[in-house]
Amino acid sequence: MKMKVRSNDFTYKGPALRIAAQQIRPGANHLRAAKYLQGQLHTIGIESTIDLVEASHLSSSENLAKYDLFVCGILLGEDRLLSLLATLQSTLYTIYPTVDDRTKKIIDKKVREIRLSQEESIRWIKYFEIEEMLKSMHAIFFLNHRFHAVYEPEDSPYEGVQLDSNGRVDYRKVWRRWDNKYRI
Repeated sequence: MKMKVRSNDFTYKGPALRIAAQQIRPGANHLRAAKYLQGQLHTIGIESTIDLVEASHLSSSENLAKYDLFVCGILLGEDRLLSLLATLQSTLYTIYPTVDDRTKKIIDKKVREIRLSQEESIRWIKYFEIEEMLKSMHAIFFLNHRFHAVYEPEDSPYEGVQLDSNGRVDYRKVWRRWDNKYRI
């Protein structure tokens, strides 16, 4: 989503916004996304600074008080909905600790409804209701659903091609099948 170019009717006169970009491990962070957000803010006349913050410290009370915006991501497990529900209510992430008590009660109620529902489609509908509510409250911005996939032809001579927990192929585990069909 692109922000509109600066309007002459709007002028932000406050201090520069502080953006925390999640540092997952050295070299793996959300700095690029934070810089994109910073550029969008600059376009509409809002200055900002960016700090890399260790993922394990992101939702500390000190950092929640220090930063205005958080740019971070989550890795979903096999059961994506269960991972999302755990994230919504976790104090390790920045969503739940930053919303007011009324919103926490709504989230908790919807999550209970999701857990009690037998119908998968109803569960997802209720989850997206929570997500829409959080977006409308500006508790989450630029929410992006993305996943990693690897496409391998059925007749590929390679075996062991699968994604690791970081969404990368571990090439040390890939091997080439040796049979007459694939001789070079």
